[in-house]
Formats: sequence, structure tokens, C-alpha cells
Amino acid sequence: MTEQIGIVGGGIVGLALARALARSRDAEVTVLEKETRVATHQTGRNSGVVHAGLYYPPGWLKAELCARGRSMTREYCEEKHLPYREGG
Repeated sequence: MTEQIGIVGGGIVGLALARALARSRDAEVTVLEKETRVATHQTGRNSGVVHAGLYYPPGWLKAELCARGRSMTREYCEEKHLPYREGG
């Protein structure tokens, strides 16, 4: 029997989750979005900047997560042959 899953919100997190679930399970995934298009709120306002975490004190979780996310984003872009430019 196919599992039925509903995701509320068609932003980057909701769509990424829906994609991952659809690929990894025998599931019918439905994304519910109140707008007429996806990614129109916070995701649509993304500046495209990968934050380095320099604004946070050393040892803070936010600083560590920014550094890890930056590294993971760079690796993902290399694997998928996507443009990634480091500003300085």
C-alpha cells in the first residue's frame, strides 16, 4: 500500500523534504501551498549569499552551522556542476 504524505509549505525546505520522501519511500507526496506559486515568501527573498558565520563568536552553534553549511554547499555545487563563487 502506498503511503500518503502531506507537506505544508512550498518553500525550499518543504519542496526538498517532499522530493526526499518521494525518492526514498513508496509514497504519494502532496505539497500544500497557499500561494499560486511555490517559493514566494522567505525562499523567494533569499539573497543567494552563503553565510560564513563570521558575525558570531567562535564556538557558537550558529558559527559552526554556517561553516558546515558553507562547506556542504560548495561540495554539492562541485558534484552537480553548479556555479559557486566565493567573494572574499
